[in-house]
Amino acid sequence: MEFDALKDLVKIITRNKVKQIEVLGNAGEEANMVEALYDAISKDKVQNDEEAAKFLYGKNESPKSQAYLRLKGRLERNLLNTAFFIDVNQPMFNERAKAYYNCYRDFAAAYILLGRDAIKAGIDILERLLEQSIKYEFIELGAEVLWILVIPPLVYWTRSTDLRLCVFYIFIFGTFFKYLTYIYFGWKNSFLS
Repeated sequence: MEFDALKDLVKIITRNKVKQIEVLGNAGEEANMVEALYDAISKDKVQNDEEAAKFLYGKNESPKSQAYLRLKGRLERNLLNTAFFIDVNQPMFNERAKAYYNCYRDFAAAYILLGRDAIKAGIDILERLLEQSIKYEFIELGAEVLWILVIPPLVYWTRSTDLRLCVFYIFIFGTFFKYLTYIYFGWKNSFLS
């Protein structure tokens, strides 16, 4: 990553960082309840909302109570946050699977950074993602990345000084588009040529 992009990233994260990242394993009384719900589900102690509400709050608790619904929502949020930290260095992940998870995680980060106006950092990540999506033939991801790099001129072209790079992206986007239309619609390459 270029230093300007790194500075852009530091500014955005410093300005917008959260005080506490809610993932499984955080301490606190309410976090203990979230952990208890997680533990009960993961160990098959509960099979549905009714059982979970009674397990956590007693036999008179309704699964539609505000306390249970709030707790269930926190567990969902914590699980989604934790998903970004899944360890892909486990033996069950081959090189392509590792690249797949890392690419989509980085794509989400780039999209968020672009939305927060960290253009240099977002574009830098997207350009690296494009290389990976070509290397591992992640056609849909590559098309999505190219869509962001090519289509919205206010996001990229107005900030790019390399017109040749923009033309190159347009060429690659056309190639990805051909593959996607063939995959989804079964059109032959000769028809699109």
